[in-house]
Amino acid sequence: MKTAIDERILSLPRYLKKNGKIKRIQEFYDEVGISKQRFNKIKKQDISDINAHFTVEQIHKIGKAYDIDFNWIFGRADAEIKTKSKQ
Repeated sequence: MKTAIDERILSLPRYLKKNGKIKRIQEFYDEVGISKQRFNKIKKQDISDINAHFTVEQIHKIGKAYDIDFNWIFGRADAEIKTKSKQ
């Protein structure tokens, strides 16, 4: 069963492409170190009865590479992208 974390991460490639952070979805897979097949297993696990999730390392890479707020990934914030605090 997909978790809320899985759902948020699964939405990221299209979000990043739409906002010009990546040109192709494959760039996301390459940066994160996940195959398209593994990504699709996570995406389709509800219908295929497979238990697959993103690893801690993959989540860390996603946050660092694309400046994604870890609080958003874990459901503690509303915005995907980190906001710069004023000093």
